[in-house]
Amino acid sequence: MLLESIKGLGETLIEFMRIKIEILSLDIKESRIRFISLLMLGVFSLLLLSLGIILGVFWLIIAFWESDRLLIMGVLSGVILFSGMLMLTVFLWKLKHSPEPFESSISELNKDSAALGILAARDRRDR
Repeated sequence: MLLESIKGLGETLIEFMRIKIEILSLDIKESRIRFISLLMLGVFSLLLLSLGIILGVFWLIIAFWESDRLLIMGVLSGVILFSGMLMLTVFLWKLKHSPEPFESSISELNKDSAALGILAARDRRDR
């Protein structure tokens, strides 16, 4: 009877660890997919925006070649530099405020610990 209970406890612990490892592997896969998709999106958008800006600048310079080419070049340079600094600021803010890796796994482990009373017992012992 006791041996069967210990065996059942061992099977339960093994199943518990298997589920936690699956959750961790899903977190890793999601993080990798999110990173690759953001990287691809960033590279393609940077490529298309650069091409659009270059073509737009050439078009405006050609359009105002006779009258105000220096003014147009200066204004466009300022707008492009301001836009670049703004995008860099947004990028750094998003990088700073992005979710931590394995956040869902850690929260699940905390929920499990709370459900089992491990955290409460540890808090009582630390006092």
